[in-house]
Amino acid sequence: MTRTAFGAWLAVAVLVTACRQPGTSASLSEISAAPLGVQFGPTPLGLEVTKTLTLMNSGRTTLQVDALELTGTDAARFTVDPAGPLALVDPLTVHVRYTPTREGLDVAQLTVQSNASNTMSLQIALSGVGIVRDAGTSLLDGGTTPGDAGTTIPPARDAGFFTDESGCPPTWASGTEATTYQVNPGHTGAQPDDRLTLPLCQRWRRDLGGWASYAVAAQGLVYVATAGAQGRQLWALDQYSGATRWGPTSLGGTYSWLALALGDGAVYALSDSGILVAVDALTGQQRWIQQVGRTDSAPTAVPGGLFVSVQLAVRSLDPATGATRWSKPVINGDTSSPSVGADLVATSYACNQAFGFSLDGASRWHATSSCSGGGGKTTALHLGRVYTRDSGGNLVLDGANGALRGTYSSRFIPAFAGDLAITSAGTATQGLALANNQVRWTSEAVIAAPLVVGSHVVLPTGTGLVVLDAVTGVEVDRRPLADIRGTDEQNLSSPLAGLSAANGMLFVPAGTALVAY
Repeated sequence: MTRTAFGAWLAVAVLVTACRQPGTSASLSEISAAPLGVQFGPTPLGLEVTKTLTLMNSGRTTLQVDALELTGTDAARFTVDPAGPLALVDPLTVHVRYTPTREGLDVAQLTVQSNASNTMSLQIALSGVGIVRDAGTSLLDGGTTPGDAGTTIPPARDAGFFTDESGCPPTWASGTEATTYQVNPGHTGAQPDDRLTLPLCQRWRRDLGGWASYAVAAQGLVYVATAGAQGRQLWALDQYSGATRWGPTSLGGTYSWLALALGDGAVYALSDSGILVAVDALTGQQRWIQQVGRTDSAPTAVPGGLFVSVQLAVRSLDPATGATRWSKPVINGDTSSPSVGADLVATSYACNQAFGFSLDGASRWHATSSCSGGGGKTTALHLGRVYTRDSGGNLVLDGANGALRGTYSSRFIPAFAGDLAITSAGTATQGLALANNQVRWTSEAVIAAPLVVGSHVVLPTGTGLVVLDAVTGVEVDRRPLADIRGTDEQNLSSPLAGLSAANGMLFVPAGTALVAY
């Protein structure tokens, strides 16, 4: 139905097994830990890596720690020192060691048993990703790729390679994340610090039995929402194999529209009826559920923050509880996922009724027009500019004050590669220089928004994927793929679709499947 209109990836679950009883003095021992989770990231097989955390006693009496225990299916790959028992008065440094023995994600829990008055059982989540470094593959060099008239593509960071049994070449394990629609909170459709392994090679394909959404991904897991005969569901898959890690989890909603965000150790799934569910990214256990208001705009997560655009309002939510921190009125409020920057939350609705708010909810600007109506489109926020799209024209607004800085043409939300905008105008895709609006190169039409990964642009076309050099527009690879899901921001009949990339891999919703390269 159409309507006109990690920080930290892994958080700690603090399990209270014994609550403070009425009358208990606050001066008793209390336990806390920093950081609230230990992530080792991609680690070559057989290599031991050590990280530390600090246990603290915030009470006035000695804290008796009985044991530090490792639990979970992958606990054997982690060790901890000291293991207890011990008496804790001053902060204590704990050494956690990770030695992967197989490829893929490893997770475990460090449980601290003590006599603390706030919790006798403190659980800290541990994670790492075992990778195989291919002896015949040299590490990638950083650097800048020059283009004409000063065009540059940011250098990529090297983090080793991952080898699997797919028969594909080793993939570069970058450690980047995809946290919302169009990859990041600014919706720029770009992973400048990532890169693809070319030529593209299909590593896995999972048919999930329902129309697949865009994916969000971090730390070896990829999350996707589906809508089909089995209802609306949320899946967590192993990024390297496509195997189910948890789920499917049933989601609410009236129609089939769904959208995801990832942050603060949780996956946020939003339905058209405004049911927003937060589940633990590691376990799939529900953290909270809130009714935020009718919507068809993807949520946007940043460390410590969560933003939604709903009917007649933009809202900031507490990612820990889902409670509303602030709510600001807007005109209509349809189909515009909040674009979030350093201190800006931007949206744009029908007739280019665009709004800018600070992160604490103060009104920054309102770029108004002589009309209003149902509808809207998600903005992109890049280099201090807000890019809107509307039937009355696509605008470039100053992020500081909403002033008009230019116009451009694009059907889908543009993607950005340094000082290039990748637009989809008419029957062509173009690389547009931001400095002077000049067309640097032209390529074929797309059916969804393009994606920038490192120094390459991926075009989703009607016949498959086309990979271009971002600076020159020269084609470097082409892979056939049927049923790539087009992006329709104003249709409630299926989850919001689009390409995404993270950790050296590309994820493409194709019909009822998610395909990984």
